[in-house]
Amino acid sequence: DAGREGSERVRAHAAAASINFCEHADDAVLAPHLQEMLRHLSVLMQSGNRKASEQAITTVAAISLAVGELFIPYYASFIPFLKSILAMPPDQAGPRLRGKTMECISLIGLSVGADHFREDAKETMKLIVSTLDHVASATEPSSENEDTEASYMHQACGRICKCLGEEFVAYLPALLPSLLRSASLAPDVKLADADNAEELEEMETVQVGDELMGVRTWVLEEKATACHMLNTYLTELGPAFFPYLEQVGNVLKPLLTFWYHEDIRASAITAMQSMCKCAAASVKQQQSTAAAFGAGGGTMTAAGDTRVVKSVLDFVFSDLLGALTTEGEVVLQAQCARAIGGCVEACGGGCLSPEQLDQMTKAFQQIMEDSDQRIERIATEHDLEAEEEEDEDEDEDEDEDE
Repeated sequence: DAGREGSERVRAHAAAASINFCEHADDAVLAPHLQEMLRHLSVLMQSGNRKASEQAITTVAAISLAVGELFIPYYASFIPFLKSILAMPPDQAGPRLRGKTMECISLIGLSVGADHFREDAKETMKLIVSTLDHVASATEPSSENEDTEASYMHQACGRICKCLGEEFVAYLPALLPSLLRSASLAPDVKLADADNAEELEEMETVQVGDELMGVRTWVLEEKATACHMLNTYLTELGPAFFPYLEQVGNVLKPLLTFWYHEDIRASAITAMQSMCKCAAASVKQQQSTAAAFGAGGGTMTAAGDTRVVKSVLDFVFSDLLGALTTEGEVVLQAQCARAIGGCVEACGGGCLSPEQLDQMTKAFQQIMEDSDQRIERIATEHDLEAEEEEDEDEDEDEDEDE
């Protein structure tokens, strides 16, 4: 009835306010109120009101993240209901509720740890993979709502990956195709003059000379999420990711100079360093295995061949140097420099050829010269501003004397 609906709406607002509280409170502050808060949220979550349920689920996720292992006693009270939402037919639960549910499950998993979460994580991954298979087999293009759910799914997978570690590798064949498609999306960009601005409806616009340039931002956001997730798997799985290194590298390397989105370039830069670390760790792992079984160098697999590390370094090196010298954002330029250093460190001494060493030296020298020029220009501008302020103060003093 109307009274109940109003009550649920008020409780949903209270749940939303609790999130702000959780962001600034540590577990010691939350602990005395935890049982009572979670009891009310459990009731609201199962109220049957979709918006209220969504808010309650979002708040439970925030609380679990804030209190960490203190959530363990309540784990069994929430996970079964959350999994039941994912088991519903997609059109019954709706993409947003399903997305929020996946987010909540994965954040709870991070909070309580792999020992408590492992089996439920595997069950959740089966449901996610089933959903992705359904999306992949659809004949009609996905809607923006479905793309939003996919974003939630992939971010949840990233958290579950952190919990499961190398056990997560089994799910990569199901996850990577859609991520690689999203990471390969071309930017949806249009140009129009002021008289045809209606052509750019539902697009973010910027003035470029006498024309307007429109960019469909949700495409860039999907691409950025995919790049971030690929980077997460590279970082978290280490040598276990080696079999997928080439296909992921071929997609991410061109994005070092993707000028439409800084986060995408940042993910690509980090991925180049992670690829070298992955290859080096894989070689080390293979060599350890070969030594343990008394295998000679002639039986070494491709992953255990040290030449593989050099080939990965060669694959990323020139493009990273190119990104370093052309990147317009100083923060990303510094990230490029650190990534180059990380690649060399991962691959070991003597990994650079004389030509590569010369290229790197010249590139870093150019970067330092550019930095000196920027500092000098900023100092000059600062001095000019100070002189102008001093002249203005003198003029004001003269006016007062008169």
